[in-house]
Amino acid sequence: MAEIESLSSVENTAIVTPFFEIPVLGNFSREDVVIEDTLETLFKPPELRRIIEENWERRNEEASKRGITLVNRPKVLLMNFEQKEQKLRLKLGRSDYKDFIGTVDSEFSLEHPELVPRLLAVCSVLETSDDYVLINERQNVSRFLNWLGGLGGDVELDDVDENGQIDPFRAALREASEETRISQQDIETPESLGFMKGVRTGVRVMMFRAKTHLTKKEIEEIQQKEGLEEGRSLFIKIVPDEMRKEVLWFSKIFVVDASAILTLLGRERFGEEWFQFMLARLRRRGNVYDSIGLDKRRELEDKLVERLKRK
Repeated sequence: MAEIESLSSVENTAIVTPFFEIPVLGNFSREDVVIEDTLETLFKPPELRRIIEENWERRNEEASKRGITLVNRPKVLLMNFEQKEQKLRLKLGRSDYKDFIGTVDSEFSLEHPELVPRLLAVCSVLETSDDYVLINERQNVSRFLNWLGGLGGDVELDDVDENGQIDPFRAALREASEETRISQQDIETPESLGFMKGVRTGVRVMMFRAKTHLTKKEIEEIQQKEGLEEGRSLFIKIVPDEMRKEVLWFSKIFVVDASAILTLLGRERFGEEWFQFMLARLRRRGNVYDSIGLDKRRELEDKLVERLKRK
């Protein structure tokens, strides 16, 4: 049994907003990522096991009301990550979906973060050949229903390379293909941008950008034929004003991994001045959001979801 290692050594970063932090930033190919897979599991004291069972039952009841069944299955545990000697180094173990759902957003996770499973998760945005970036409106999910998000999810045990090693790049490619209905052959191997951390959830996500030779119109035609199960695709034109408007307007219903990636993409495309403006505005919006009560937050989120549905 193991505990999750402290990540304090990698979390000192200048990229901090009330929504997300980016502790590790770079442009990492598959060859730049070093994985140590220990197969270790986390120690679960009796109190934690009780909390997991109670929260799992509650979450299942909530999901069933929306016609969703939560299924427990083995997962890849993220024990530590760091950037060292120009490499992104991951230390992995094993957990399961029930342990994650049973602890995420709980008081226990704030009091004992070293005992809470952090699953290895990936998130991508997809750039088209005619300069759009594709994200999605989340559906058929247990958390953040109808919010904006990237293309991603948990790394599964069968996301492995030719040597049988866990491969987050393969997971990112699989998720992008599944959630857009685009063939994997039409998507270039994603590039990792590092890791982000959700400020409110504490969830860490490995960020990716992916590209396709397809255009927005071609993707829409594929999706009309295939149908979408995990959320409606939304396209944002990669121009300064459009990227700024979309990220800021929907900042309060953006799953923060996608918000972080879009902000980094804008930095690369439009420069440091655009990037610093975005960080300042996100900080201002986050501070205002934190100053209002929970009921007012939910009212605001519901209004933004309705606005999103009309897009």
